Amino acid sequence: MKTTNPSPSEIATYTAKFSDLKPNSLDFLEREGIPVEAYEMVSAKKILAVAASKRSESGANSQAPIDIPPGVSVWIVETPPGNGPPLHAHMETRETFICINGKYRVCYGPNGENSVELNPMDTVSMPTGVLRDFTNISDETAHLLVLIHEDDDKLALNDIYMKPELGREIADKFGEDILEKMENIGSQFTADVED
Repeated sequence: MKTTNPSPSEIATYTAKFSDLKPNSLDFLEREGIPVEAYEMVSAKKILAVAASKRSESGANSQAPIDIPPGVSVWIVETPPGNGPPLHAHMETRETFICINGKYRVCYGPNGENSVELNPMDTVSMPTGVLRDFTNISDETAHLLVLIHEDDDKLALNDIYMKPELGREIADKFGEDILEKMENIGSQFTADVED
């Protein structure tokens, strides 16, 4: 079978340098006007897109530097000690966490009453619809490799459901307009609310 021989410039389109990655929070500040502090209330300190299929910018997450076919997207999450997102669920995507360095506690269940701890290179894959969070429980800045498995490439990190009280807290602190902007990018505050 014949192999290919891509040029260095072609390989550059398949390369993501960690130091060049831009946090979602800065992208949403620039594109949507969502304050970084508001976005960090629903996310980890830094969420960095690495590889995903190209998507429209409206309401979508940051564009990843590496364009790959739909089905999975690759993210690096960077958290200082004690940091992580609030309890949330992805209703249509599956999320797999791989601890790169540090140590994480992944809590799950209606109130986060269950947990698993991840040391470097440990992995947990959370099924759809499960409320979960993760927290860096080490004393250093830590990193998770996050794989989002999706049937619809428009959903990567755009189907996030959190408890209603967090939405009220954001509206009280930043205003209803910021809450609406956050809902437009996929943050919903209806977890465990009856349809």
